[in-house]
Amino acid sequence: MPRSAPGATATSWITLDPSKLNNLYHVFDPTAENYVWPSNSTASGNCLTSGCSAYQLGPGQYLTSNGTINEDDYSAWFMTNWDTTIGKVPFRGNIGVRYALTETVGQGYNYDATAKAIVPVTIANTYHDWLPSLNAVLEPADDFLIRFSAALAMSRPNLPDLVPGISASKSGTGALSISGGNALLKPYRSKDLDTSFEWYYSKGALFSVAFFYKHIDDLIASQNTNTAFTGNPFGIPNSVALAACGGQFTSFCDPSLPANFSFKVNQKGSPLYGTEINWQQPFDFLPDFWSNFGVLGNVTFVQARQNYLAANGTIQATADLENLSRTSYNATFYYDDTVFQARISANFRSKYLDTAGVNPGNNNDLRLFAPSLNYDASASYKVNDNFTITAQGINLGNEPIISYLDSVGMRLNHGDWTGREFYLGVRYAY
Repeated sequence: MPRSAPGATATSWITLDPSKLNNLYHVFDPTAENYVWPSNSTASGNCLTSGCSAYQLGPGQYLTSNGTINEDDYSAWFMTNWDTTIGKVPFRGNIGVRYALTETVGQGYNYDATAKAIVPVTIANTYHDWLPSLNAVLEPADDFLIRFSAALAMSRPNLPDLVPGISASKSGTGALSISGGNALLKPYRSKDLDTSFEWYYSKGALFSVAFFYKHIDDLIASQNTNTAFTGNPFGIPNSVALAACGGQFTSFCDPSLPANFSFKVNQKGSPLYGTEINWQQPFDFLPDFWSNFGVLGNVTFVQARQNYLAANGTIQATADLENLSRTSYNATFYYDDTVFQARISANFRSKYLDTAGVNPGNNNDLRLFAPSLNYDASASYKVNDNFTITAQGINLGNEPIISYLDSVGMRLNHGDWTGREFYLGVRYAY
């Protein structure tokens, strides 16, 4: 049965004909590399004279954001233990070495300006490490330990940083942003020293102070370059910028303007040192119900200054290590009677660097994240040996993630409010 519409409601309207659009502008034709746009179009002036590919406005350009990484890791190790005394003081520990071989193959896509096509790229990388380590424990009293460790350490790059390819984006009137993976990245490598003093003064209780030092030999850092897109030193063609500009160059999206290029690279690191204080205290000295409560807490202080280099080797910025907060702490108040348990936690981290040398020409020397304090809570009730009911609340204070630019002016860059999250579940064990 047909439906009627009241009054002056429109019953017909104009709509786009995809076939005619394709015939006029060749937007679905991946071979239209030399198509010269009509003079009344909104394409760039270059497209009106020498031609531009309508295919550049399709998904082809964004294939450069996709890719795969295959990583094979092989390890072998040897370790020996000792347990003896120095005088009457127990002294135990172990010493050993690990050999690690890493082989990666990165597959992605890049734009070939000569072939005028998106082409697959495959890059292989191999590296190996000998990693000796020493751990020793001295026990001058039954409830007091002194620990010492020394090691060569390595940490492999994050897999997304290894994907070969280039991606470009544009936000509002801001500069073009170009980022790319580096399939030839080597791992973080460092020399580590740790010493801790641990006092186990009652059952389940602990107070400890630890000191640590790392000499970072190889660091993975963001290398940022601010230069015109046209003729950039990375060989990225203007067609990538055209895709990011929505197929049309304007006064606000022009490859002749400075653009921000960001890539992960290896460079020499700097020393890192810090202190961690840890305390845990069950309230088992209290009577009855109150003995099931307790607290946990730790605080960490870290210092590390790093020179961030531009592509030409000059120092672009001197700042803290990326993603490193100088101060952080965690505190938890809990209740646990083996049937019902609940806890509420607070987690704080001071401001930290996201990337250095974002755009020095505009005084955007750094991009930092503001300090944050998060509150989380969880609880569970054991119905029987098989069923447990669980509940969890995350970010109860609705703490935002705020970033800003310029270490002096601290101008707001971006803010995310993820909101509070609540989960309710049932766990079954058998």
